[in-house]
Amino acid sequence: MYRQCTLHFLYICYAQAMDRAILHLNFVNLAVGLERLRDRSLEGRPLIIAPATDRALVRAASREAEGDGVCRGMPLAVARRRCPRAVVRPPRPEEEYKKFMARCTGPALALTPLVEPGRGTGHLYLDLTGSRHLPAPAPAMARRLQRELLSVTGLAPAWGLATSRLVARVAGRLAGPAGGRVVEPGTEQDFLAPLPLALLPGLQRRDLARLGELNIRTVEQARRLSLPELALACGPARALEIHRLLRAVDPRPVRPCPSRPELRFVHCFSPDTNQERVVLAALHGLVLRAGRRLRSQGRCCRRLAVCLEYSDGLEVVRQAAARGAADNHALHRLAVIALYRGWHRRVRLRRLVLSCSGLL
Repeated sequence: MYRQCTLHFLYICYAQAMDRAILHLNFVNLAVGLERLRDRSLEGRPLIIAPATDRALVRAASREAEGDGVCRGMPLAVARRRCPRAVVRPPRPEEEYKKFMARCTGPALALTPLVEPGRGTGHLYLDLTGSRHLPAPAPAMARRLQRELLSVTGLAPAWGLATSRLVARVAGRLAGPAGGRVVEPGTEQDFLAPLPLALLPGLQRRDLARLGELNIRTVEQARRLSLPELALACGPARALEIHRLLRAVDPRPVRPCPSRPELRFVHCFSPDTNQERVVLAALHGLVLRAGRRLRSQGRCCRRLAVCLEYSDGLEVVRQAAARGAADNHALHRLAVIALYRGWHRRVRLRRLVLSCSGLL
């Protein structure tokens, strides 16, 4: 525990020593926005994005649908009952969302080379710390970039500007669709204090549940717990991380992601299933597709990842590594290893994704 406290102190010193300007861009409800760009008749109407399969879950919902009680992760059948007037559209292929974000990267790179895609579609982080070299202060550049992205893509992102990725993301959430918010240096803890814990990125469902059992709902309430008390409530493995998040300490830099070629293969279950033989058969089919593609390109992969997407929306990704594999037997062995590293729940699976990276 002493070593953990020392590390935490160093985190704080490092973060305070850096007067950074981190900009977070968030295209709120990107799937809904893209559908409305393609079909203007959907403007102002409740819209639900969900696959056309049995036991489908809502991927995204417009504000009009949310007003009727529809939320992400809800079974589509329940969403239809709550909002019978809603229009339901299937999600677009992931490549379309990636192409959209690629169009956003150009204007962002014109401001700074430090641009990193966030986790999940529709997020970008920019490091504007050297904004003194820019033609305007960081907040003005954020607004200018927002207008430029609206002109280029037809959609305006919400943005948050702060000294860390954590606070910038929360600020963007509170800004609302197409809004913006600045958190001045030194005010980060005051900014977070009254907010619900659920708004804090990095807190897991289990953390929220355990703190909720203690009737702790806000950041300020949780901040009153000492590190040992957090360890008792949420476990020693999570205590330091939560202690750091509550105090707005996030020294993570913005790292540009190098372009790494990757092959992805997807299988959607219909209906959702947790039967081992069905899942293994689907995985075998993905391996055959991956092997054919690799051999046709004369390549092999060093890393193979399996993503398990459950019916309740939870995603688990595990991977296995090799010196280089392209034949079906080696790929299948890696895929099975990765599968069983992550498959420990009884909840039914909705989708299986196989990714080959480290291509040679």
